[in-house]
Amino acid sequence: MAIANVVALKKVVSQHESAPLNDVVKAINIKLNLADQKGNQARTHRVEAGEMLVSLRKRVEANGQDWWKFAKGHFDRERKELQKLMLRVLASKLAKAATTRQSVKEYSRTMKTTTIALSGIAIPAERLRALRQDTVDVLAASMKRHGLLHPVTLRKRPGRGYWIIAGAHRFVAAEKLGWKQIDCVILDDCTPDEAELVEIDENLARAELSPAETAMHIGRRKEIYERQHPETKHGGDRKGSSSQISNLKKDRFTADTARKTGKSEAAIQRDATRAKKVEVLADITNTSLDKGSELDALAKLPGPEQRALAARAKAGEKISARGPRNPPKPPEPPEPPKIDPNAVKQAGAFHIELTSYTEKFVERITAWHAANPELDEEGHYCVVQALEMASMRLQRAAQDIDGR
Repeated sequence: MAIANVVALKKVVSQHESAPLNDVVKAINIKLNLADQKGNQARTHRVEAGEMLVSLRKRVEANGQDWWKFAKGHFDRERKELQKLMLRVLASKLAKAATTRQSVKEYSRTMKTTTIALSGIAIPAERLRALRQDTVDVLAASMKRHGLLHPVTLRKRPGRGYWIIAGAHRFVAAEKLGWKQIDCVILDDCTPDEAELVEIDENLARAELSPAETAMHIGRRKEIYERQHPETKHGGDRKGSSSQISNLKKDRFTADTARKTGKSEAAIQRDATRAKKVEVLADITNTSLDKGSELDALAKLPGPEQRALAARAKAGEKISARGPRNPPKPPEPPEPPKIDPNAVKQAGAFHIELTSYTEKFVERITAWHAANPELDEEGHYCVVQALEMASMRLQRAAQDIDGR
């Protein structure tokens, strides 16, 4: 059939293992031409072309044909380029789990594992999820009894050795047990963004993250996903004839993440909102503010107030972002001087002193109240009630002295 539009191209790409050979050839050529345009989706087009080439080669050779003769007659590309596209497919499958319909766990089951010495592996300094000793201890006990159930995921680092992408706690548990080597999956062709998405998806799917950690993971995942697929971003460019084929509709961020992690789209949108509005997530992890309700309350506060509360929580204080936040108390009035009650001549002095003190105290508390306009309703009521109670107490004292 002729591939005349996006729908036809999508159908061939999705069914390339069974579609007619000539249609698959046409789809590969279209993908390679789109990749040559070096647009935002160039890498995706190359990967999909490579996957179709691998499948096509199997079918051609199954029919008894020489693959490279077939390729020379159907593609205007150098053999070296086609070979490179196909070699990249297997190495990139696990990384692609972050941007396709399959999960990291599903890919890791199909990838070949190898064994690497622990001495050649390092954990990147900047990670969204901090290492927890209690988690390491639990894993070490499990690994001692049952061995390593899930290989760690690595990528090469400049120079020599490997970086941990996913499985840092398993790696540290292996060190604790005194292991010399560990089973792993190595991603030879993996960009930093792809590596981070693998780490994020594995943590969201497998790890027990706190509310603040979950929001950080979702926020970072959204940032990377929308950078890779700008057409899914709110307000992204979906116009133009060239985009009709290059913009093969990607799932919106919440739908893609829900499929990878098993969370609802509503929960993902909530965490994305928290990540956008709460700027102190990293500082409040595992503090009294690391609760869903506290994050939602923090999201309503300006940055300076968020930072002030986060500093107190990080210092160990049991603080809350909800409700009144302990407004300062009015200054305590000084104790009245001791006066001899038997001295009748002091009666006038009592009158002068009490009147003067009352006027000065009223001036002080009125000025204090005016200087604290941010005082909430509860604090305001507290001051008013204190004045009324003081008035009532003075009136009762007058009645007691007067014998009424």
